[in-house]
Amino acid sequence: MKEENSFFDKLQGLQNESIDAIVKARLKGSFDPNYQFPYYAGVIDDYNLMQAMIKARDDVNEIHKFVDPCCGDGFSLILANKVGYNAYGVEIENALVDIANENITEARRAGLIPINDVVEVTQGDMFNLSSYESLGISFADIDVFYLYALESMKMDFFKQFSQEAKLGSKLILVPGLKENRTQSLLDSLSGSIGMFYKEPTEGMYQIYQKIK
Repeated sequence: MKEENSFFDKLQGLQNESIDAIVKARLKGSFDPNYQFPYYAGVIDDYNLMQAMIKARDDVNEIHKFVDPCCGDGFSLILANKVGYNAYGVEIENALVDIANENITEARRAGLIPINDVVEVTQGDMFNLSSYESLGISFADIDVFYLYALESMKMDFFKQFSQEAKLGSKLILVPGLKENRTQSLLDSLSGSIGMFYKEPTEGMYQIYQKIK
C-alpha cells in the first residue's frame, strides 16, 4: 500500500474534487502507476459516469437508490456514493463479489465512504428479482440503474426494466446506442421507455426513463 498512498498523496492539490475522488478510489491498484499524474486508464470514463449519475438524479436533496445489476469490482458503487446515492450491486461471479467487497472496505478505511452510508453487494443473477430483495430492496424501489453489460444481455434487461421498474426510474446505459438502434429499442418496448438524456458525444452514454 505504500506506493499507492504515495500516488494518492499527489492528488491532494487537484482542484477538481470529483476526479480526486475517482482516482483515490482505485484502491486495488487498477490504475497504472507508470502513467504520468494525474492520468490513469479509465479516468475519463469514470468521470463521465459520475456526470451521468448526477444528471439522472431528480432532487439533489433526496438520497436515491442506485443499482448496478452486474457490478463487477464494485467501483461504480463507490462512484455512486460519492455523488449522493445509496448504492447497491448485484454480481453473479463469487470471485468478483469478493473483490467488490474488498474495494468497498478499503474505500471506507480510506474515508471515501462514510461509515453509515449504504454501499452493498450481493451475489446473484441480474434477471432474478430475488437478487435485489436480498439487498433489502425491491426492483420497483430503485431510482437509477446503471447498465454496462454484454450486448446479448442488454435487451433482456431493458425488457425487465420496462416491466418491473417504477414510473420515473432511470437507466444509465454505457456505452450508448447509435441512433437507429436507439429508435428500434424504444419501438420494441411499446412506448414504455423514453430517452431522458443523450450525451452529445455519440456512444458515450445515454439515460433512459420509464414513462408508462
